[in-house]
Amino acid sequence: MIPVATAELSDNPGTGESLDPPERLVVGSVRRWLKAPEEWSRVEAEFHLLFGDDECLFALNGLKGLLEILAAHARRTLYFHLPCCRLVSADERSLLSLVAALQHGRQQHAQAILRWLLPAVHQAQAYKQAFWLACGMADCGLILRPPTGGAGSH
Repeated sequence: MIPVATAELSDNPGTGESLDPPERLVVGSVRRWLKAPEEWSRVEAEFHLLFGDDECLFALNGLKGLLEILAAHARRTLYFHLPCCRLVSADERSLLSLVAALQHGRQQHAQAILRWLLPAVHQAQAYKQAFWLACGMADCGLILRPPTGGAGSH
């Protein structure tokens, strides 16, 4: 579970950013887990509903593993909004870009994001977890928009 000290929760409702359904799934899952650890059962239920019982395991375990690595080893405090907020923080955007880069074959882009978020010793394991999340989502037709700019972009 990500300790509260790892994430700062903001209740600023803002004017909002538009997220696609796959993006809302990732961001919403992270936010619910951070706000109340007991919410993880709801995240699991949503993944089972969207992916099916067997197919959801790769994506769900990838998300959980990635969050655990970030919680324990992030280079700095990561910032997330409350579940009801329509704004997207830079750290939430980084997670979306990481998954999108992997779904679109932009390994260098994904590795650059992980270098920014984590010390070198934890990047390979985080890459594997993010890859499981990205592949599990893609296998069920949940494709994130391709990332723009940065390392490895075309």
